[in-house]
Amino acid sequence: MQQTTTKEEICQNWPSDIHIRHLMLCWYKRGVKATRASAEINEAYENGVSTRTIQRWFQRFQEGDFNLEDRPRSGRPQQIDDDKLVETNPRYTTSELAEILNCSRL
Repeated sequence: MQQTTTKEEICQNWPSDIHIRHLMLCWYKRGVKATRASAEINEAYENGVSTRTIQRWFQRFQEGDFNLEDRPRSGRPQQIDDDKLVETNPRYTTSELAEILNCSRL
């Protein structure tokens, strides 16, 4: 009998962004082209990362920036701590969260 995998199990086993970025850095250091790195990563993790994303990271590495964290973004910083909100009640529905945050569910 074939065992089915739930969405939650898939998400728990999916690699983090940092994990994928470590893989990209490894491929970059080995001198592999972004297209091949994309193929290899996506073979291991279906739709794990786009070739364009790898090209952007390779460009960053080429510039000497090997920090694997996201760069700060422009614009107004987020004022709500999403993690803290969910920690208070992880079973909030999207409707309840929209009401709490005074925003649309979309």
